[in-house]
Amino acid sequence: FYAQDEYTGIKNLKLTAGIRVDVPVFTTTLPNNTVSDAMTFAGGERIEVGKLPNSSLLWSPRLGFNWDVTGDKKTQVRGGTGVFTGRIPFVWISNQVGNNGLLFGTTTTIPRFSPNPNANNPENIQSPPATFVINSTVRNFKFPQVWRTNIAIDRQLPGGLVGTLEFIYTKDLNAVWIRDANLSDGPRTLNGDGRMLFGGANGVADVPGDAGVGTRPPNDRRMNDRIIQALVLDNTNRGYSASITAQLQKSFSSGFYASAAYTFTDSRDLNSQSGSTAGGLFTGNQIVNSPNAPTLAWSSNLTPHRIIASASYRVEYLKNFATTISAVYEGRSGSNFSYVYGSSPNSDGINNNDLIYVPRNRNEIILTTTDARDTRTPEQIWQQLDAYIAQDRYLNSRRGEYAQRNGAIAPWVNSLNMRLLQDVFVNVGGKRNTVQLSVEAVNVLNLLDSNWGLVRIPTRSNILNFVGYEQAHGATATAGRPIYTFATNPDGSALNNSFIANTGLVSRWQLQFGLRYIFN
Repeated sequence: FYAQDEYTGIKNLKLTAGIRVDVPVFTTTLPNNTVSDAMTFAGGERIEVGKLPNSSLLWSPRLGFNWDVTGDKKTQVRGGTGVFTGRIPFVWISNQVGNNGLLFGTTTTIPRFSPNPNANNPENIQSPPATFVINSTVRNFKFPQVWRTNIAIDRQLPGGLVGTLEFIYTKDLNAVWIRDANLSDGPRTLNGDGRMLFGGANGVADVPGDAGVGTRPPNDRRMNDRIIQALVLDNTNRGYSASITAQLQKSFSSGFYASAAYTFTDSRDLNSQSGSTAGGLFTGNQIVNSPNAPTLAWSSNLTPHRIIASASYRVEYLKNFATTISAVYEGRSGSNFSYVYGSSPNSDGINNNDLIYVPRNRNEIILTTTDARDTRTPEQIWQQLDAYIAQDRYLNSRRGEYAQRNGAIAPWVNSLNMRLLQDVFVNVGGKRNTVQLSVEAVNVLNLLDSNWGLVRIPTRSNILNFVGYEQAHGATATAGRPIYTFATNPDGSALNNSFIANTGLVSRWQLQFGLRYIFN
């Protein structure tokens, strides 16, 4: 539901007020899981997978204004503030329908071959199975809402220039995050970098066995043994984004137009919501300690610096022809990313989500090899790793600290697109009819030189892979420090550059031809 009104009773000022109401409604009836319903999870929470969120009114009031300061349209102040409501990928909700512990389970057998496809079906299927995953949503869950405020000034400057300065601030009111209510926080810390250490499910350490590699004492990380994960969709208000843009533009009487703008942006959240399922949303979030307690960090879609410049020129001639040539340049920060360990040194059951600790010196890390063909000594591996850290500006700045989620940024990206339009027009019945031919060159820089216009991506984001722990001493002793391998190139040579060119379409020049008929 939406209502809006405008008020112009104040000289040179127009006010626009509106209010929108969204009411998500879930009409599906879900079966109950009596086994998981009776369990108690972290913090005493009870989870009922048969209950979808309650319906609630999501109010979105807004107020905007436009003020012609001097009444001659030379200085304009505009802006507004209000609440905006969106929606989530509905698969995050429907995961609760499928992952209720009643439909899926795992059984392990070694059957004999039979041409009958039903010969090895289990006779008695347990429901719920021995172990299962559940998804749920808190009863008072709200669709995403943000409070957004912007203020801008447009000013006519000498020489026919128009300058704009605009600030936008967005605060999360009901952002989405997900947690595992069945995950028990580890009571100990990892010997080496001090991060939280979790137990292995059913007392089994989740580390690969290897000669000389020890395991830690049993410590079950599950609150309830039968539940592998109990993922709960929840809300948080921790998150924001802010940007400031400065722009200059000018139109010339000759048909030439040009503009240039620079934007600085800061955006932070608890979860960048990149998962195509609720499980992917949870396991894809990089952390240092508990995945149930993510810290505010840079958003994965952040572009800190961006420059946009454009120019176009149009001329009509010979009564029936017009030619337009235009160009758009974009220069921006590269994509940000996280440096994480391969596998799971904190044994929380999630691989490739642990932010690395960047060692200051040889004494802060244990290195080994796991391939018999790899003849590097631990000292040689350290020398290669140390050199790699030194050549990486971000990693070198984080020595003695954890890497930050999305804290590393790929190199600057330059892109130039050009377009040529040729119009042929005639008047039919007093109205102009136009046939327009177009040629557009995408990434012209790469067309001019194969080393230009490239988008560079990380060579590897998980340069260190966890393989186990130092041998523990005594049945109740704390495990030793974690042991890692350092990646090499496919040919076995040492990694020596943090970034490589993305050889996909984004780094290649392209030509596009078009034909268009325009009529009034």
